[in-house]
Formats: sequence, structure tokens, C-alpha cells
Amino acid sequence: DKKDEKFATEAEARIAAVKVALGDDTNSRAFTKEEIETLKKQLDPHFLFNSLNVLASLITKDAGKAQEFIDEFSSVYRYTLEVIDKQVVSVAEEIDFARSYLFLQRIRFGEGVQAEIDVDPAVLLHLLPPLAVQILLENALKHNIASPAFPLRVRIFSTDDALIVVNNVQKKGGDTRSRGVGLANLAARYALLADEQPKIMQTAAEYQVRLPLIEPN
Repeated sequence: DKKDEKFATEAEARIAAVKVALGDDTNSRAFTKEEIETLKKQLDPHFLFNSLNVLASLITKDAGKAQEFIDEFSSVYRYTLEVIDKQVVSVAEEIDFARSYLFLQRIRFGEGVQAEIDVDPAVLLHLLPPLAVQILLENALKHNIASPAFPLRVRIFSTDDALIVVNNVQKKGGDTRSRGVGLANLAARYALLADEQPKIMQTAAEYQVRLPLIEPN
């Protein structure tokens, strides 16, 4: 919508400003218009804009932390571009992406985001639709308070046949209703790839999504 387009346009301007601040090298080059379009389709424009705002702030405060942020943001950006045409990716790839994505959120929210990842190495070669975990993390951050006083706690763990993503529920005030586009898209992709669908289990205190693992060929 128009609001998202505004955020994405402002993000492009922020990218250019960050590039100037960091110097012209391969790690900090400006994104091309084609790459921005891809990011706009795959990443929440608010996430992109907020990440670049955090980076711009870090540059003047903590150069070392800014470089860490750039490295992890580059991982998120690169992964998003690499999987755009893929039907499935490995659990290992999704977990690596989740670690980078959560690193960026911890820089932004500090102790307001707490994460635990406990995935059995035996399932790392199993498959998932790309960015499945990101959709769930994005939803958790969108709909729940994440502050040091009321931290958002995320846990990602595995069973023999599924990847489970759980977060505590502490709803934001105001209108944060979801249109469910991300989850609907995920369900549609699973319908083409597997016999089983993601399962949502929600209580007053906890929101849990079970992502079925797809056996590698």
C-alpha cells in the first residue's frame, strides 16, 4: 500500500546515506533498484527502514557494532535474494537466517528481544519453504510488546518431524490486526510441497506454530 511504498522509498534514501557514511566498498554499496524491489516483496518495509535507521545511529556511536550489524544485515539481504526462486531450503539455512534476523532485532530492542534456538543437528538437512521462520518472527514482533520491562521471548526448537517457533503473548495496544497474508502464503506453499500444513496453537500466554519438515530427496 501507499504507506509501505513510502517506507521503502525512505529506506532507499537511508541506504544512500549509510553508503556515504561508511565509504564506497563492496560491503556497503548501495542496493540496485532491482534488489530493492526484491527486498520490498520479501521483507517487511518497516523492518528494512528500521534496520537502516539503527545502522545510521550505530555509525556515530559504535563503529565495531555497526560493522557487526552490516555483516548480519548483509546475511539477511543476501539470503533473501538467493532464495527468491527456490521452492525449499534446508533447515540449516533457515536457522542461520533466523540467527542473523534476531541479531538485528536484539540490536534494535536490546533486552526487549530474547531468543533461544535449540535445533537437533539430525534435522538440519530437512527442508522448509524459504523464509518460513522469518514470517513467524516478523509476526511476533509486529503484534507483541518487545521492551526490557516486557521482553518478547522467542524459542525455536525441533522435533523429529517439525520445527517449532514459540513466542510469549503480550499484545500491543491499538490496531495491530493482521491480514494473515504471510501465513496464508506459507500455507499455500506447503500445499504444493507436502501433505501436512503448519499448525497454530495459541493460548492467552503463548503463540506456537509447528512447521512440518519436508524429507530431502
